[in-house]
Amino acid sequence: MTRLFTHINLLCCLFFISTNIQAQYCPSGSNSSNGYISHVQFDSINNSSFFIAGGYSDYSNISDSMYASETEEVVITNGNSSFPASCGVWVDWNQNGDFTDEDAIVITGGPEVFIAFITAPANLTPGNARMRIVINNNTLAEPCGTEHSGETEDYTLNLRQPIHHEVEIIDYSTNHIAASYPQNFYPEITVYNVGNQIEPYTPVTFKFNNTIILNDTIFDTLYPDNIFHFEFTNFIPLNSCGIYPIKIYTTIPYVNDLDYDNDTVITNFTASKYLSVSTAGDISSKVSLVAGDGILFSNLAYTGDANTIGTFNAECADFGFDSGLILGTGFVSNAVGPNNNTAAGTVFGIPGDSLISSIAAAATFDAASLEFDITPMFDTLKLSYIFGSEEYPEFIGQNNDAVGIFVSGPNPDSGSYENRNIALVPGTLNTPVSVNTINYGFDNAGACMNCEFYVKNYGNTIQLDSYTSPLTASVPTVPGASYHVKIAIADASDGNRDSDVFLRSGSLTSPHGNVSLTGFIQYDNSAETRMHGVTVKLKHNDSIIAQMVSNQNGQYMFSDIPAGNYTLQAETTAAWGGVNAADGLMILKHFVGAVALSGLALKAADVNGDQTINSTDALIVVKRFAGLITEFPIHKNWVFENPAVSLTNSGLSIHYIKGLCYGDTNKSYIP
Repeated sequence: MTRLFTHINLLCCLFFISTNIQAQYCPSGSNSSNGYISHVQFDSINNSSFFIAGGYSDYSNISDSMYASETEEVVITNGNSSFPASCGVWVDWNQNGDFTDEDAIVITGGPEVFIAFITAPANLTPGNARMRIVINNNTLAEPCGTEHSGETEDYTLNLRQPIHHEVEIIDYSTNHIAASYPQNFYPEITVYNVGNQIEPYTPVTFKFNNTIILNDTIFDTLYPDNIFHFEFTNFIPLNSCGIYPIKIYTTIPYVNDLDYDNDTVITNFTASKYLSVSTAGDISSKVSLVAGDGILFSNLAYTGDANTIGTFNAECADFGFDSGLILGTGFVSNAVGPNNNTAAGTVFGIPGDSLISSIAAAATFDAASLEFDITPMFDTLKLSYIFGSEEYPEFIGQNNDAVGIFVSGPNPDSGSYENRNIALVPGTLNTPVSVNTINYGFDNAGACMNCEFYVKNYGNTIQLDSYTSPLTASVPTVPGASYHVKIAIADASDGNRDSDVFLRSGSLTSPHGNVSLTGFIQYDNSAETRMHGVTVKLKHNDSIIAQMVSNQNGQYMFSDIPAGNYTLQAETTAAWGGVNAADGLMILKHFVGAVALSGLALKAADVNGDQTINSTDALIVVKRFAGLITEFPIHKNWVFENPAVSLTNSGLSIHYIKGLCYGDTNKSYIP
């Protein structure tokens, strides 16, 4: 509650007839022959008093606002306190032209100073309401009556319901989705009003990493579904790579003139290094970067332009690998982000590769191939890689750029490998990795072709329009035997748009019977929505062996895991949602036998953790939906499958993990 002061001095009488008095209001009998109302303190009213003989002031010229449920203090000073006096305050809250609908406000004090507290109804009707103040000498103050010695003044109260301002982010400028630390950051943000009308001159504040970095004002009325653009003139220093929350909130007058801040996390801004590329160093140093334990290599050879092989670094970038070796069909430096060119490419006019031509089923151009001999120390050879292309997504079905990892040498089963391609789509026996075999259809409009391994690139890390999630090539080997490996990539059909393959540092290994374990985190809804940012723990005998966070495509991956029995455990701090009264009803139906919940839905229904599903769980769900409680008694928001995994053979093992918000028994949420 605040007090703002106005001074209404009536040291002499002013007699005139008002021409705009509303006839339905009764006149008061009080006059001001002795200057009774010296001044009034009420919010921001600040006008000279208006008085007419035997009646009331012209209230239309003095006014102030009050919000529903707001309480204000009114202080009336008696300018002629030598005479005994009574004081009254009335407000026509329902604006029906009389003062009979509400009792007089309680007045304390006197005879010099009278104090009243007025509270606007919670269910008020917005509009102008008349407030009447009366001081009478000797007789009881009344809003209407015969003439007495005293004074009457009327005021206008502009009654208003508090405005709930709600805005949310809808877009960044394309150059500022991510930025390279430690560079400075100049973001541009467009906001979308999804709430009620935002009045003009509403102040807006942005916070970055909990520090205010912009105060601005929405000068125009912002109606629902309207947008407003903000440009930051002061840079934001990025002190480290990582994820920073950006918040926007509006500050408006609210109940008792307190500031009402509608804080909304509008995005998580990823501050990261762009992928960097270097062509420095000889072939031996480049391959040494990729080679891991158990590998001895020799007879290195490279075919292609000198600018199509290099090393890359993607520290802190949301890409999949931190560093490694890159081969491309054009300048590998073109792979550096942001993704601001849909047709980045270099035409060298050099030959393609016959092995890639057989994979792509087309003539190839501008090939880059790296060959070497290795001696695996154990029974498996593995290499982790990512394939990406500028042919995505506009030329799917036309230009089938491809990558191949070809192995020649003894087959432990029998015979020999002759350029056996081990760069295959996971879960297939002989489907090569190419533009046409991993995608989400022409122009990303569907249909899915192994799209669980496909990443649409809308970010700044790399230039390529799309790329695969991390993949692992694997082949059984004879320990100590010699093998020839060829890693190649080429443009198919034409040489206009680049494709690249990224080989992870230290991932060319020969582990002893180990397994790469991968899979995807999915919400247990009909769309099987992929979930990023979920922590996945690999446990053996209740001990955590390794853990990682699922990437933007919802994928997790553990490499070189020894054979044995494991358990996967997932957890997240993602927002809880998707729960309403319909879920409570479903729980109640399960309790009475009308429906039968099973699987994760059954676990998600037990919101109090007592191992039973009954009406108590249904009631708790409804209470949280109604906002009566802020968390479930189980103190958890998410439940995930915890699959047991038995790893017995070398190669790649794929396991999907489903999750569900507690209470979302009808699986309606889309995280």
